Amino acid sequence: MGFMDRAKEAVDDLRASFATNEVRDSEQAYRDLGMLAYLTTTGRPIDDADRQRLVNTIWAVEQQGKLPPFRLVTPSPTPPPPHGSAPTPSQQQPPPG
Repeated sequence: MGFMDRAKEAVDDLRASFATNEVRDSEQAYRDLGMLAYLTTTGRPIDDADRQRLVNTIWAVEQQGKLPPFRLVTPSPTPPPPHGSAPTPSQQQPPPG
C-alpha cells in the first residue's frame, strides 16, 4: 500500500471519527433534553439557556443530515386489560396461605 493510499485511509478514518462524535453528541443532547423535559413536567425549574443550547445542538446536526432517526428506545408498557375484564392467570393473586 502506497503513501497516498495510507493517507487517504487515515483521512477516511478521521472523517468517520468526526461523524461518530456528532452522533454521540446528538444522542447526549437528546438525553439531556429529555431530562429537562422531565424536570419541567414534574414542576422543577430548569435553565432555559440549557434547553435552547440542546435544541440548537440537535438542530445543527439535523441540518447537516447526520441526525439518527427519531425513535423511542424504551419499550412501551403492556396496556392494562379493558375495564371489567377478568384478570389472566398471571395477574391473579395467589390464594391466602
